[in-house]
Amino acid sequence: MAKRGRPTLFTPEKEAEICKFLALGLSFVQTANYVGVDISSLRKYMKKNVAFARKCKQAQLTKLVMAHRNEIDLLESGDYRASQAVIHREEHRTEARKMQALRRAEIEAKNASDDRIIPAILNLNDAICEINNAF
Repeated sequence: MAKRGRPTLFTPEKEAEICKFLALGLSFVQTANYVGVDISSLRKYMKKNVAFARKCKQAQLTKLVMAHRNEIDLLESGDYRASQAVIHREEHRTEARKMQALRRAEIEAKNASDDRIIPAILNLNDAICEINNAF
């Protein structure tokens, strides 16, 4: 019996294009917009096609590996300013992760509707911001 319905948008060429954009560092939403597919269609296709999903994850990891290699090269170059910039970026990333964790905790506390926890988290967040500003 012949396949029914609309033909798939995901040709091998489109799959390669998606992987290319992901390797360049674009998000899945940005990539879907560039190649002209809806993000929900892309996610559904990735669930159905495990091999393609694996290629997408490898493309994203390739980008991360290249970024870290560039940072390692800068650190090994002996250039003080470049090394300081790499260290500063890593500190900034770490701080951003901490702030995201605090925001998640604040949202969870709001969802729990416990009025005593929310001010404590906000005070903790303010204290962390003051400490960071002191440095």
